[in-house]
Amino acid sequence: MGPRTLPVFMTFFVMGVADAMGPMADAVRRDYRLSNVLSTLLPFFVFIAFAVFSVPGGVLGARIGKKRLLLLGLAISGAAVLVPALRAPGFALLLACIFALGVGTTFLQVAGNPIMRDVSPAGAYARTSQAGALETRGPARHARLAQESGRPVIVWNQALL
Repeated sequence: MGPRTLPVFMTFFVMGVADAMGPMADAVRRDYRLSNVLSTLLPFFVFIAFAVFSVPGGVLGARIGKKRLLLLGLAISGAAVLVPALRAPGFALLLACIFALGVGTTFLQVAGNPIMRDVSPAGAYARTSQAGALETRGPARHARLAQESGRPVIVWNQALL
């Protein structure tokens, strides 16, 4: 992996943070005393953001460029985890942060995949893009640390990155 692909590789790692919402829904259920049905819907808010913002993210990326869209996605994701890290959020604010995390991750994916193709050596895109497979290792680690810490889920989810 060359120096040009390392930042994009790290972006794929950050994308795994949104995937951690599923395993951590149980901790949110306990912290906010939610019903099982409502806690099960929490990861769905991330997928709603994917569905709603993927096409507009592509249009925005074509307008402002892939690099700027990638930076915007990082900023949105960072804000989505910084807000709960600074203060204990109410449930409505937590939902907004979860949704914003989904939007930021969508922008990261919309911009990250084409950028990875651009920086990969000719004929090596498939091999290089498999680095995104490490994205699947992050959620389990983040969920375990959140459960062990007893802190709000979103705070631990991003504080490690």
